[in-house]
Amino acid sequence: MKRRLLASSFLQSNPCLKSSAFDAAHLLSRASTLNLSFSRQHHHNLSSFSSHRVSFSTRMPAQKEKAEQPLTQDPKETIFAKIANGTFESKPVYEDDRCIAINDINPAAPVHFLILSKKIAIGQVHNATDNDEAELGHMLLVAGKIANEQKLTQGYRLVVNQGVNALQTVNYLHIHMLAGKDNMSWPPC
Repeated sequence: MKRRLLASSFLQSNPCLKSSAFDAAHLLSRASTLNLSFSRQHHHNLSSFSSHRVSFSTRMPAQKEKAEQPLTQDPKETIFAKIANGTFESKPVYEDDRCIAINDINPAAPVHFLILSKKIAIGQVHNATDNDEAELGHMLLVAGKIANEQKLTQGYRLVVNQGVNALQTVNYLHIHMLAGKDNMSWPPC
């Protein structure tokens, strides 16, 4: 009974799954990985999927488990700070004297870059000061330059995760640049 209530709550809270085309029976199984069935003819916003089956895990993703840890590490000691200051080797997609952009090691889209400032090492936007204004603006300009260079101007998303509840995993302010999907719906499913 409890499993059925959880499944019902999951279906009600996820607008992408509210349909009779969704096979809820799979959600009630005890498997660690579930197959969710969708019908393309009933879901216009699923046209970018290459098949009718989508994998879904009942386990908490490693990213969420990691994000549940407090973001207490000094931003200047994070891996992103080391990449930004050049003490950790990386292959930049873009670099200038103020920013570096790298590929995300766990991409959430076919194109997924991280834009890091070399000049400011703060954990979150609410830690920024008026002195950080130019660098924060420069990070957005870099996103535009990357979009032009990579021919992404038909659509891309910029995301800044802030805090544990937003699944921020590294305490260093950075911008995620995501693209490469034909239809990037919101909320992301």
